[in-house]
Amino acid sequence: IFSANSDSYSVRHNYFDEPIVARFIKFHPIQWHLHPSLRVEIIGCQECKQYLGLPPYGKISASTSWPYRRHASCQPEDGYIMSNKGWCARKRYKHDQWLEFDLGHPSIVTSLITKGRGDTFQDQWVTKYKVSFSNDTRLWVYYKDKSQIEPKEFSANNDRDSERIHFLNEPFFARFVRLHPTEWHNHVSMRAAILGCPHQGACFPGYFRVNSEAQCVENMAYKKQTWTNDRNRRQQQSVIGESKFRSARETNGDPALAVDGLEDSLDWSKCATIDNYFVRKPVWMVDLGRITNVAGVLLRTWHGNNKANNSTISSSIYRDYLANLDRYNVYVHYRPRRYRFKNANLCSFITRTDQALTSSSRLHFQCQRQLRGRFVYIEADGVTDRWNKLFTAVLCEVFVYEQ
Repeated sequence: IFSANSDSYSVRHNYFDEPIVARFIKFHPIQWHLHPSLRVEIIGCQECKQYLGLPPYGKISASTSWPYRRHASCQPEDGYIMSNKGWCARKRYKHDQWLEFDLGHPSIVTSLITKGRGDTFQDQWVTKYKVSFSNDTRLWVYYKDKSQIEPKEFSANNDRDSERIHFLNEPFFARFVRLHPTEWHNHVSMRAAILGCPHQGACFPGYFRVNSEAQCVENMAYKKQTWTNDRNRRQQQSVIGESKFRSARETNGDPALAVDGLEDSLDWSKCATIDNYFVRKPVWMVDLGRITNVAGVLLRTWHGNNKANNSTISSSIYRDYLANLDRYNVYVHYRPRRYRFKNANLCSFITRTDQALTSSSRLHFQCQRQLRGRFVYIEADGVTDRWNKLFTAVLCEVFVYEQ
């Protein structure tokens, strides 16, 4: 059963754990609000004329826009080509304004499409624009045709409904693309799309695929700050002189090892570990650096893989890990410390009854609804019906995605 929408306008995206090949897809609504009504899009594979930077893989922003009003238009996200509205710059006569597409992963851009604003009786559209691109948002390069000195100025629209497409003589490779209107009719308003070739092959560092056929998306946890149990924890000593949070301080088990980008490493010594030697529910956490939307978390775990070839792992740790770890909970929160979590902060969970803890080293926590926060917490919990309740949870790599 897939979770769907909670309002009439947001995009709700669901991944298949494994891609499917089919000619017909049928949707069976089982719960709804007021009436079973929906709009839907199937996302699959095409060749080099795909839309880039459309939801859920990319984001759109702008230099300026009209202040938000409920049910109004003119926001940056209204600038998608499939919108029935449009982006409107806040300044009517200012020339240094732009609409920016974040494609999600650097890709080859081959063509551009523009349309006018679609939801007003006042005719508004852009008639000419320039294009710049970047991979880091710091260094921007204007598009030029070969042997040209000045940036190329593209002709755009002469009405609000017709699409104008330009195939580039010199395709470029970039993650961020900006359209800079230079001339317009009545107001700087437009809808647009970027077309090209989605990235193929291995994802660049800091990106990953949710499944084998999905597009590369940004891992928001990549090389970010990590902690265990409490961001500002104090090093408390037990009666035997060991650190209460020792798993965060040992060479083997450093929490930063879960965001180092080494996805294929399942060596115990290169994974983060948390245990319940001194806390009942140990927690690993990452600071995403900013408040953002979180749609899901992918966890690459050890699960005893290659035990026979890893002499550093004792049989007792192996037994405790497999036998006594019972559950993973994933939470998203605004705050940097571990407070008592509420159900509103719960993204998803996986338990032993799901068979995933012992059958797969790749655990997918797809949030039931998109959550907003800055800190992602992974909480481990153990069995309650055994005399020996000690366990060790191994986090080899953590991936957090926004859409």
